[in-house]
Amino acid sequence: MSKTKNTSPIVKNIRIKFGWSLNEYCYRRGLDDHVARHVAYNGVGKQLRGDKSTEVIETMSRDGVYVRS
Repeated sequence: MSKTKNTSPIVKNIRIKFGWSLNEYCYRRGLDDHVARHVAYNGVGKQLRGDKSTEVIETMSRDGVYVRS
């Protein structure tokens, strides 16, 4: 039985555009991986306010990988 991976559109875009995993993208861009993972899989909510989430969204938008859900 094969398992289906539930991959977010943001993670797919990073993989397509750069060939990197989300962890590698965060490392190369100097982003907080916890915040980036939350944005990629859960979107932005009330609990994600502040400089780190703003930085993640701005960087992803600039790179053309951020997708609003």
